[in-house]
Amino acid sequence: MAEADVQFHFHEALDSTNEEAKRLAKTNAKTPTVIVAETQSLGRGQQGRKWVSDNTGGLYYSLLLKPEQFDFEAIPEYVVVIGKLILKIIKKLTSIEGVLEWPNDLIIQDKKCGGILVETVGATSTQNPRYVIIGIGLNINQEKFPKEISAIATSLYLASGKTYNKRMFIDSLTKELVHVFARH
Repeated sequence: MAEADVQFHFHEALDSTNEEAKRLAKTNAKTPTVIVAETQSLGRGQQGRKWVSDNTGGLYYSLLLKPEQFDFEAIPEYVVVIGKLILKIIKKLTSIEGVLEWPNDLIIQDKKCGGILVETVGATSTQNPRYVIIGIGLNINQEKFPKEISAIATSLYLASGKTYNKRMFIDSLTKELVHVFARH
């Protein structure tokens, strides 16, 4: 699938890019669709944990897909594939090494730099979901974090002292994720 086929939705602020993807799914949105927000008021990670995303330095990204087939039992494996892909992109664009920590955390210099949240829309135990949403939060250019998470959170900027163009990450993520998941 060509990147030209991808729909892009850029927002200054949203409650959550995954929630916006769910709203688009209700309208039978064309896929693949990328949703990006400069800030989120209700960003979240695994098990409903809050993802601090009120700073424009982060990348708040969701990819809405309509899979031909999807294995619910394989969601942990999908997260690993996505995590390794993100780490490869980070290494390519920044030279920074990271690791994936179970179940969905992207770790750089022993601190959390990102996370992955895969959700489905319109699924039952007997049929494929109508849509799959791959949500990614990545701390790119944040210079500081709220006191309550500053000891455990980092950004690519804090790890390298350099600022990065978020569009490079958006384009690379989209190209790689669509390539991998267009086959599923």
